[in-house]
Amino acid sequence: MKLKKIVSLALAGVLAVSMLAGCATQEETNPPVITPVDNSFAAAVNEEMSPATKNVLTFSSDATLASTLNKVADKVASSTLVDVTKAGFVSTTDAEDFRHLMGIGRTNSLMLGTDNIYYDPFTTGAYKYFSTASSATTVADLVVVPGNLTEEGVAEYVADAAEDLIVAKRMPATGTVATTGKTYRYAYTGNIAMVKVDNLGGDFSAYIVALTVTQTPTEVTNV
Repeated sequence: MKLKKIVSLALAGVLAVSMLAGCATQEETNPPVITPVDNSFAAAVNEEMSPATKNVLTFSSDATLASTLNKVADKVASSTLVDVTKAGFVSTTDAEDFRHLMGIGRTNSLMLGTDNIYYDPFTTGAYKYFSTASSATTVADLVVVPGNLTEEGVAEYVADAAEDLIVAKRMPATGTVATTGKTYRYAYTGNIAMVKVDNLGGDFSAYIVALTVTQTPTEVTNV
């Protein structure tokens, strides 16, 4: 009887230690909480766009994009999310990995990095990755926005960013391929998704917006 009591106490002790270890591990890892945003976000962004911007680009929801974003959101470096004071495009390998999962080139970004690693496939320039496109080209980017904004505020930021890119001629209306002399007119389509990332330790709260833009060329011919 005494032996049974000792064994019971020992098992209870092991169980208690295991539970404490589990709690400690959970507290140390502090996994982020990912909250998907519903499909109305694309409509919200389009609503915030100016008529001139919508003439060039509008966004739609896309299940593949949303699924990929959910896969990568909790893997984005915490240093990218902590102390987010203003929105900005992600220019780390996190964005490259996202593009790889989307099945496009790792450097296919709308943003040209200051280190000249990221190329802009839609415009001309010394670090242009593609020649002026004669076939469809897709780019993808991740954007981090402070978590203290409302979803409407995030939509407004994305709409403003799209307008800035268009005004800066990052999405040109026409282009000519130097090697062939052929001129093309370009149309653009976009997909967008968003999640909110909250750290259980309260270290950060941020939105991560994923977007793709596809440029489709149509050759201009003299009639």
